[in-house]
Amino acid sequence: MRHFLSLSLCAFVLAACGQAPNGASEGVATDSDPLIGGHVASDSEYPAVVYLGGCTGVKVGPRQFLSAAHCFSTQTSMVMSSDNNAQNQVTLSITSIVQHPQYQNCTACAGDGSMNDFGLRPDVALITVLEQTPSVPVAVIDPNPVAVGSPVTLSGYGCENGVNQPSGPARLKVGDTHTVDPLR
Repeated sequence: MRHFLSLSLCAFVLAACGQAPNGASEGVATDSDPLIGGHVASDSEYPAVVYLGGCTGVKVGPRQFLSAAHCFSTQTSMVMSSDNNAQNQVTLSITSIVQHPQYQNCTACAGDGSMNDFGLRPDVALITVLEQTPSVPVAVIDPNPVAVGSPVTLSGYGCENGVNQPSGPARLKVGDTHTVDPLR
């Protein structure tokens, strides 16, 4: 049985995006090349997963989205697209951003916004918007812990060609993997 990972784990996994095992370099040379360990999702595969102006979000309430804390701090609006066409964006007014307290108070972070800042701290935020988004369903969240070694499916936008590499238009990507012990 597959579990849908919470964004806090996804944020941890995405922080390592672009780094291949043993220092090897992997990348996607052109838009026509296959994704490494995944595929482009169809519009119907994960309808609660949305593009939030460069980051991935999941609709978790009528006006609430869960996303990575490093993507949101003081913004008053955000763009959202709920399909694989980055041109189909709507602007939403942000009414509140609640970052995980351990993200806000990281004492071991470089403080320069680099990937080193993300490490194991809970890089997660709850964003509330003014507008309703009825075309996007609310995700069903499984509150049970996911055991190390369990099969999971990751979904998200970005990191297609690796960190700091040019990318084409944002596309929702999906890949199957298993959970690992974050302390190893």
